[in-house]
Amino acid sequence: MERDLLKEVFQDLNAEYALQEWQIDFVDLRWSISVEAGLENKTMQICKDELRHCQQMSPKPNFLILSGDRYGWIPLPEIVPVDVYETLEMTSHEQHVFNGWYALDENHLPDGAYVLRSRCEVKHYDLDLFTLESTLVDYTDDKVWKSQVVDCLSEMFERNGCKLYGISATEQEIQLGALSIDGAQDHVVAYIRHLIDVPAEKESVFLECDKKSKLESLQSRIKQKLSDRNLVSVDLSYDEYVSPGYAARFKNEITVHLRRVIKQAIDEVGDVTDDENQHHIEYALQESVDFVGREDELKYIKEYIEDKESRCGLWYQADAGMGKSALLAKVVELYREEYDVICRFCGTTELSSNAESLFASMYHDLASKHVDRRYDDNRVSRTPFKKHRIDYFSYVL
Repeated sequence: MERDLLKEVFQDLNAEYALQEWQIDFVDLRWSISVEAGLENKTMQICKDELRHCQQMSPKPNFLILSGDRYGWIPLPEIVPVDVYETLEMTSHEQHVFNGWYALDENHLPDGAYVLRSRCEVKHYDLDLFTLESTLVDYTDDKVWKSQVVDCLSEMFERNGCKLYGISATEQEIQLGALSIDGAQDHVVAYIRHLIDVPAEKESVFLECDKKSKLESLQSRIKQKLSDRNLVSVDLSYDEYVSPGYAARFKNEITVHLRRVIKQAIDEVGDVTDDENQHHIEYALQESVDFVGREDELKYIKEYIEDKESRCGLWYQADAGMGKSALLAKVVELYREEYDVICRFCGTTELSSNAESLFASMYHDLASKHVDRRYDDNRVSRTPFKKHRIDYFSYVL
């Protein structure tokens, strides 16, 4: 239920913050996994890669925790390093199953590893001892996969106390997204919900009694890591949970907490963005100290700047090492007092090191210096955020 409600929360927040030129995207690590990816046994790799992408590309908040009364699915390890494999004790049957499903990759750093193979790749035939006929085993069938592979290898990993096994997908994601992150207490929001008096016929849906200790340990670490202001922990009866009022309460609780963290992040990014242009101007002044020559180019640029009728851009192209940056630094020095100069020297600051943040910070400067509310009001409400930004960037130029 909560996952569906989160969609509505983020849709509302996105509409709200679009008016401030911010876009909010919602990535659910469960919905992003296709059936094909699951059969390839790449689920955790995809989820962790997506999480890292969110952490790298997004300002905070970039992780939200929902935890109920189920610990969750415990996957087989997708990679078993050679040094771990050498410590495993297996029966002959377990060794046979392991060898059939884990392929040695000697190029995996640092010392090689066994990689879990695709469920579509492995071919195995069952022999009927009475008819002597063989049939191809379909490992894409979840029941077959669990009974013939997962149960066997899970018992083996657990018996060996293997550190790679026994951790649910949810806990692995929470570890990567929050528990191992410095400063997570300031921007990660967690919602922990406990149900009381669950009807017996519903227990298998909402409870996992055999994993209760693992769940309690995980939730305890979440509470220790996060600040109280970013943590919502509720105990409610099953009847309250299924009542119409719960959905509104949940959405309100999450919205209040997310809005506070988002506002804080916008303020922080705004401070960085406000200083960005000044950083580049200071860089230009340093680079232009020893600049000499290039009179013809400077004369051409001067004529271009002073031509009030020109409506086209000026493109300056030269081979690497020919002094393009030094020339443009000199231009900044010459005209920064007379004109409102917005400049960027790519790679000299964090925001100028990738196209997305470079473009966004330049847009910020243009919009703050050349505000045209008629344009904003006409377009923000009916165009996608990025298209609006591109259109407005071109319009101001």
